[in-house]
Amino acid sequence: ERLLDRLALRGLSLCSVSVVLPQTWLKARHAARRLLSPPLLALLRARLPAGGRLLVACTEGAPADSAEALVLQQGSWRLLVPGAVEPCFPPACASAMGSGVRVLRFEVAAELAPAPVMASQ
Repeated sequence: ERLLDRLALRGLSLCSVSVVLPQTWLKARHAARRLLSPPLLALLRARLPAGGRLLVACTEGAPADSAEALVLQQGSWRLLVPGAVEPCFPPACASAMGSGVRVLRFEVAAELAPAPVMASQ
């Protein structure tokens, strides 16, 4: 969070965030260990501009399904149709596609994007 705040104060922003093979921690007692969580998704949504991308590579099956459901439940992300690999997506993940890895692509909806943070002079 502090890194994202420092970027915003300097007038810099992110256009894309990639999360590669996050540990799913399916048991409820392990919820605090999950990387993909409502607080992280809210922070990313606040720091990405309209059209900003979130790319998540997960293991096929239940982990990918739960990651997709979690992101969409936040109400500020739009699932993009699967297609060509994003140019900024990590090459290692691109090569793993089809090998038990599912890549989810989300975009911040334009009507939900935050106003840009201006750096103080």
